Amino acid sequence: MAQRWVVSDSEPRRPQAPRTVDKHWRRQSEAALKAFQQRCRTALACEADAQQALARFPQGGHTTTLADRLLGSRPRDSKRGRPGPGAPPEQVVYQSEGALASSIAAREALVAQQSGCILATHVLDDHTLPPLELLAGYTGQNHVARGLRLLKDPRLLASSRSLKQPERIMALLMVMTVCLLV
Repeated sequence: MAQRWVVSDSEPRRPQAPRTVDKHWRRQSEAALKAFQQRCRTALACEADAQQALARFPQGGHTTTLADRLLGSRPRDSKRGRPGPGAPPEQVVYQSEGALASSIAAREALVAQQSGCILATHVLDDHTLPPLELLAGYTGQNHVARGLRLLKDPRLLASSRSLKQPERIMALLMVMTVCLLV
């Protein structure tokens, strides 16, 4: 079905958008940091494996990117305790190191996206229904929604439970609808 979408900047959503984006941003950043720290703690036997593990880390994530890439080597002994003086290490292990960075431009783009509103309509002609009229019609729906909230009230449902016949339930809903219209 053909639709026309109108993107509108919502003034009431503008203060809430940074808080929403920051909450999701923080969660994703913490998850990426944990994954990177886990990758850095893994000791690998050769430098090529460490390079490969660092290359497999996801680049261009939503919140963080890998800013610095380093490979560190450490001597490792298989026995516990301090090695003797002048004793060569039994093994050299390689670990990936680096730093993660967040993109402020990507965050600002998400804030701008969150503060917007997308309205869809089946009226394809701009002259028949201009974007401002579409927005006015959408914002005017909250009066109707407040009135329909009465129909979802638990007290009304309790009175409908006491009615046994479907005709009486329909009559009660008709009376409530007429009350809303008045």
